[in-house]
Amino acid sequence: MLQNDPNKRFEFEDKPVATVLTGLLIFLMILVYSLGHGLGGATNAHPEAWLTSNVYSLPKMTALMDKKDFAGIMKMGFYTTFGSFHLIQMAFNMYFLFVFGRHVESKLGSGRFIILLMLGVMVPLAVLHFDMARQGNDTIFVGPVFLLCAFIGTYMVFPPVPKSKIGQGEAKRPKNEIYRRGGRPDPLEKYTANPWMFVLTFLIIQMLFHFWITMQKDLWIFSPLPGFDTIAAFPCIVGGLIGYALGSMLQAQASAGLKESPMTLSAVKRYHELVDMDVTHEDALRGTARTLGLPYDKVKQWVAKNKGSMRIK
Repeated sequence: MLQNDPNKRFEFEDKPVATVLTGLLIFLMILVYSLGHGLGGATNAHPEAWLTSNVYSLPKMTALMDKKDFAGIMKMGFYTTFGSFHLIQMAFNMYFLFVFGRHVESKLGSGRFIILLMLGVMVPLAVLHFDMARQGNDTIFVGPVFLLCAFIGTYMVFPPVPKSKIGQGEAKRPKNEIYRRGGRPDPLEKYTANPWMFVLTFLIIQMLFHFWITMQKDLWIFSPLPGFDTIAAFPCIVGGLIGYALGSMLQAQASAGLKESPMTLSAVKRYHELVDMDVTHEDALRGTARTLGLPYDKVKQWVAKNKGSMRIK
């Protein structure tokens, strides 16, 4: 049951946690940029030396694989993902990480988001390597496009729902707060009207970065980096498929235990509401059973079956 279909009965809720991991990704991008443009000894205009030594290329990856240097492979994946050849590229990619990463993390929760991160970094990198080896291509790649494609894959499974479809609703009261506060405007709300237009914007900008770094001559402040690139079609497709497959699997897992009756959904939802108010597990079970007029054992069974799954309302 898809969350954005008005004919379906439920949608997936955001996890009530701060999107700390997305903020960490943005910080890592700033950190790696500072290494390549200052601490790494490269010049601000042309950080080729540092990038050439640290981000992905076929000869370096082949050497690491021959030595079975898995730590070196992970380090290369880290620098490749969070590296930037220019401040403009970093700024746009930080923004895309914020938009897509924040939304996906709020849907999946921290644990599942970490799994997506690991798969979205390492699997496309492996695909890139074998594709480059097949072609005999020693192009150097830099940027988080492959990871962002994995985010977009999951984003396609759980796109933001426009408030015109789900209603404004009442502002949620944080834990231990007596009075409700007025809802704060969501900085991403303008993208929920048509999220696919924003995905298209992402693709257009990434193609512009590709043409920038691979163009044949300088154009005003836009200087190319011969031998570098930011995007490769096959790894991007694989990254998107990984994100979509993981999102679809989690969606199926979360909805599988809620097909007995609408009362199952109501019970699980009420239980989570009570837990969010710092009520203990047992008290939340009893409160749910008492509120809905259900047997305690049945509520306990439904909650246990749904434990660890994504939240649905």
